[in-house]
Amino acid sequence: MAAKRPDTGTLYCSFCYGSEHEVKALVAGPGVYICDACTELSQRAIKGKKIPSFPGPAALDADRLLDRLAPASFAVSAAERSLRDQVGALRQKNVTWEQIGAALGTSRQAAHQRFSD
Repeated sequence: MAAKRPDTGTLYCSFCYGSEHEVKALVAGPGVYICDACTELSQRAIKGKKIPSFPGPAALDADRLLDRLAPASFAVSAAERSLRDQVGALRQKNVTWEQIGAALGTSRQAAHQRFSD
C-alpha cells in the first residue's frame, strides 16, 4: 500500500518523497511508490550510466527536511504493513515461525512476538 498523509491523502514517491502533485506519475509497488524521475534514474543506473548520488539529509534545508519527514514515516508504516501481509500469507501456507524467523535473521520466538495477532 502507498504512503499517504492522513491530513491530505497525498501520495509520495518512497525514494525522493516527491508528492503526486510534484511528479508526472507514481508507480505502485508492495508498500512503496516510485515516481517517473526516480524510475528514469534507476534505468540509467541499470544501463551502467553514472547517476547523481543523494547528498544526504545534512545538505537539505530545514523546510525540505520537514516536508520529507511525514512521507518517510508513512513509507516505513507501509513497508511494515507489507511485511505483515507477507508473513500472514506465509502462515496461511503453513510456513513455521522458525522458517520465518530464519528468513528475517531472528529467532522463531521474536518473529512470533512481532507478527502474531
